[in-house]
Amino acid sequence: MNNSGFFLLILVALSCRPGQKSPAMHDLPLINGTTDPIVMDTERTVIPMSDYVSDPFRIDSVTTDGPFAMEIDNSNILLYGRPDRSLYLMSFWSKGIAESVLIRPVKKSLHSFLYDKKAKGVRIIGDFNNWDIEGTIMKRSRNAFTSYLLLSPGKYSYRFVVDGKEVTDPFAQDSIRDESGIWTSVLTISEKIGRPDMKIRSQTSEKLGIGISELPEKIYVLWQNTRLTDFIVKSDEKEIEIDIPLNARKIDFSTIRIWVENRKGVTTELKIPLYFGETQNGEEK
Repeated sequence: MNNSGFFLLILVALSCRPGQKSPAMHDLPLINGTTDPIVMDTERTVIPMSDYVSDPFRIDSVTTDGPFAMEIDNSNILLYGRPDRSLYLMSFWSKGIAESVLIRPVKKSLHSFLYDKKAKGVRIIGDFNNWDIEGTIMKRSRNAFTSYLLLSPGKYSYRFVVDGKEVTDPFAQDSIRDESGIWTSVLTISEKIGRPDMKIRSQTSEKLGIGISELPEKIYVLWQNTRLTDFIVKSDEKEIEIDIPLNARKIDFSTIRIWVENRKGVTTELKIPLYFGETQNGEEK
C-alpha cells in the first residue's frame, strides 16, 4: 500500500470513530423539545410513544441501559423491571441515530391509614384508587380499622367511607373543601431526593468544567436529546469536563443538561443554555 492509501485509511477511521465531538443528529428531531424524565413505576410503566416522539413511524427500535423488559403495544412502550439505580436512559433509534430521554424510577413510601371509631366496615376512596369505592378495604384490628398503601411522591385527596357514609380522616395532615362544599382529607408524600453538589466551575467557547462534591457513580449529559459519550464527557473525583459539540455552533439556541448520581442521591437537572455554541450561566431546574 502506498503512503496516500495509508493516510486515507487513517482519515476514514478517524472520521467514523464513535463519540466524535460533532455527534450525529437528525435534520428533523425525533423527540419533541427537551423533555422531563420518564417516571417509572415499580411494576409496570406505560409510556405513550407520542408523548415523546413527533412521528412514531420513524422509530426503528427502542433501547434502555437498565435491567428492564420492554414490549411495544401499538404506540405504547410497556416497561417492566426492578431498577437498582435512580437514573437510566431510554433511547429512540432511527437510521442509526439515537435521541434519548432519562428514566427516573419512583421510590414509593408505605403509608398507614387508621380509623379508630366504631363501625361495621370502612373503606378508603381517593386519588390513589380513582375514587373506586371497591378499591381499598380497611382491615379490622381489635377496635380500629387499618390499611397500608405504597404511594408515589405527590399530593392525594381522599375520604373514608364508614358504613356507607363518606367522612374525613380524623388523623389527616390537611384537608380542603371541594367545589360542592364537601371537606376532603389531603395527604402529601414528599420525595426524598439527595442533592449532591454540582455547579459550573469554568466555561469557555469549547469546554465546560462542572464541579462535583464527590466521585459520581453515573453521569448523564444530554445536548438537546443526544447523549454525549465518554469521548466528549470526562470526569474525576472533583470535576466533569464536557466538550461543547461543534454542531452546537450551527444552532441559534440549544441546551446541555446534566444529571449526576452518587451515594448521596441524584442531583437536580443542571441546564446550560447555548447560543451558537456559546455558554451562558447554567441553572438548576
